[in-house]
Amino acid sequence: PAPVLAASRTPAGGRRAALVRNMLVVLQFSFAIVLAICTLVMTSQAAFVRDAQRGLRQEGVIVIPALDDDSLRQRQANIVDRLRQVPGVVSATRSDMFPHHLSDSDNWYRDGSASRFSANWGYATPDYFATYHMRLLAGRLFDAAHGDDYPDTGKSGDAIRNIVISRLAAHDFGFATPDQAIGRLVREEGMDHPYRVIGVIDDVRFKDMHSPVAALIFIGTRRPIDYVAASIRYAGMPQPVAMRRLRAAWRAIAPDVPFDGTGVPDIFAADYRADLNHGRLFAIGAAIAILIACLGLYGLSAFTLSRRRHEIAIRKVMGARARDILLLLSGQFIRPVLLANLIAWPIAWVLMRVWLAGFDQRIALAPGFFIAVGLAAAAMALITVIGQTLRVAGAEPARALRQN
Repeated sequence: PAPVLAASRTPAGGRRAALVRNMLVVLQFSFAIVLAICTLVMTSQAAFVRDAQRGLRQEGVIVIPALDDDSLRQRQANIVDRLRQVPGVVSATRSDMFPHHLSDSDNWYRDGSASRFSANWGYATPDYFATYHMRLLAGRLFDAAHGDDYPDTGKSGDAIRNIVISRLAAHDFGFATPDQAIGRLVREEGMDHPYRVIGVIDDVRFKDMHSPVAALIFIGTRRPIDYVAASIRYAGMPQPVAMRRLRAAWRAIAPDVPFDGTGVPDIFAADYRADLNHGRLFAIGAAIAILIACLGLYGLSAFTLSRRRHEIAIRKVMGARARDILLLLSGQFIRPVLLANLIAWPIAWVLMRVWLAGFDQRIALAPGFFIAVGLAAAAMALITVIGQTLRVAGAEPARALRQN
């Protein structure tokens, strides 16, 4: 049997041709595995961004940037009061700090400290913190009962102004805990008068996940605000109903200014929509690549089995069981997939590490992504070749040996 076995071990075209066929299958599976891992990581990161805590409650809030129209500047407070009367509206407020919008950034410092840091400051009118359900960590929030919270003068007035700051701002001011910041005086670079910290809230992420969380400083006001938007919290009705009621009220209040309300969940959805679309494209590419790789493996297995039919028949004559033959052949066809994993994993790890580095908050690049895709690729390879392998392993050896 030696000449028969020797001939069967070397496919047509010689060992070099056999190596080329195997390497093509390896490269096809490597490409498919890289795409599959990237797809899994991208969709997981998009889900993480979607469910991430932002320091505010986004459900049930509609933002109306049209309030910033120049023709409405002197009517801002009146318009918000009118919108507050819409059935189903729980609270209404206005500010230049709202989802996907931060106001001016300036340098701030604590009295007696030479250290400066950049913070975004903006104005907040009554019900602002209640509308967004921001969590108070220390002190208190603005209250109309305290005249210093909503003074009639602008930011450039001489009196000490009360402010509410975020946890990160308190840390950047040099306070070890939020409680230590309460009652302390801080200053904005270039301004003569100080500000008194009356409250510290948890950090709020208004921007997308690619941007770092900003240190925030809120100044109370009742005056008109530049770059303002109205924020409306509603309850007891779905968003389309709330939007329809607010649009009708807006037309009655400001018929010449188009209504442009958007739900906060829809605003934040833009943060992960592009990543989801990229994930879908990668998923389509991975599916096509896996299909091509499986077709290549199927062709390779069919060719190899046809060349080794005499060897398999002799093994069975010598006492090998069908299970032994199945394990032998399956192991041979799985080896290219295992090698493809060794090639694909480092490439996918580098690509996804660079991609995830663009997010301020991100998932961990855990081994589970790679193991799951590797096992799935091996399973698909087995499914691809199992039918042919079972048929050859269970065939009568006499029939194969009678063939020329």
